[in-house]
Amino acid sequence: MLAILGLFGAVCAGLLADSVLSARTESKAGDEDAGSASDPAGAAETTETPQDAPPGDMLDWMDDPALDTVIGAALDASDGLADFAPPGPPLDPTNSRDEGPESSDLPLPADPPLTLQTGAGDTILTGSGGADTVLGGPGDDLLGGRAGDDRIDGGAGRDVIDGGTGADRLSGGAGSDTIHAGDGADRIAGGAGADLLTGQEGDDRVRGGAGDDTLLGGAGGDVLAGGTGDDWLAGGGGNDLLHAGPGMDTLDGNDGDDTLFGFDPADEGAARAGGGSAPGVNFLNGGAGNDRLWLAANDHGHGGDGADHFHIGDWIGEGGFARIADFDPAEDEIVVIYDAEAHPDPQVTLIPGEGEQDVVVMLDGFPLAQIAGGAGLDVAQLRIMPMTDLPGPPVA
Repeated sequence: MLAILGLFGAVCAGLLADSVLSARTESKAGDEDAGSASDPAGAAETTETPQDAPPGDMLDWMDDPALDTVIGAALDASDGLADFAPPGPPLDPTNSRDEGPESSDLPLPADPPLTLQTGAGDTILTGSGGADTVLGGPGDDLLGGRAGDDRIDGGAGRDVIDGGTGADRLSGGAGSDTIHAGDGADRIAGGAGADLLTGQEGDDRVRGGAGDDTLLGGAGGDVLAGGTGDDWLAGGGGNDLLHAGPGMDTLDGNDGDDTLFGFDPADEGAARAGGGSAPGVNFLNGGAGNDRLWLAANDHGHGGDGADHFHIGDWIGEGGFARIADFDPAEDEIVVIYDAEAHPDPQVTLIPGEGEQDVVVMLDGFPLAQIAGGAGLDVAQLRIMPMTDLPGPPVA
């Protein structure tokens, strides 16, 4: 069991059995190590005195079955964090002596930036109040950044990551991970696996990656990008940008004036060729607010409350027309977009749809979208415009 007391609050008592927290140093091969240790068999406790290490060293976990508990000794606030172990054997109880202060009295620099790295086991690891780098390993890790602009990578395994306050960059890596960004404008990447990614406060950018992911924006103007798999994207408060990836995705804008894409807006060329990079049936729900829904082939669009805009165009391709569920001609708008080179003289028409009250919007004889309850709609009520660059900020 490893406990580091007084080091950035408490690293987390009970972190990882039979492990040592160490600092790598390349320039002083002769540095000694500080700390007290007791072996797993319950032998008498011994203490060894270290020299302080230079600042900027990397702290990481090193498995050592010979140790059960390690408590760091003195740290020099003027030099930064000291080594907990030299490059050689972690501890040698021979000729030991006790010269370190109690762990609760360790002097520390205020909010030092740390580089922390786990070993092969399941690890609990948290940073300081500074801009930390926390690197997980193959185990199921619990990693925290606390305050500061942190970078945390979970690595392989089913990890739980909490960025804390600050503008953090968080990555789950392989495995089904849970990531909470906290306050600040954060960037989150889920990686492979079925991930739960939460932006919470701030204007966050969240990307799902491979697997069936859940992306929650929270407060702020967020950008949520689904990867491969069947994802659920929910914007929360603020004016959000959501776009689907390959698979059957559900996009919920919720509150705010949101923009929802059934395809990747960064892939304009593929969108013009038909369907963009997100084939599949997607469900786009604007929620409250004046929302913009960009529908791809087979997508279902529901604007919700507010004056909504439904965008359809020749990127839909031959996969099947989109479906608009709640068009209200009194406040909503249908926007038909075309490629001027492919359609130099576009002809937009309306024909009866599958239901008695439905109509289908046609572009040069090709079906783009069916409008539920659109009977009586006139072409003059549609907005027809040539395609330009698809709008929206860069994706996560």
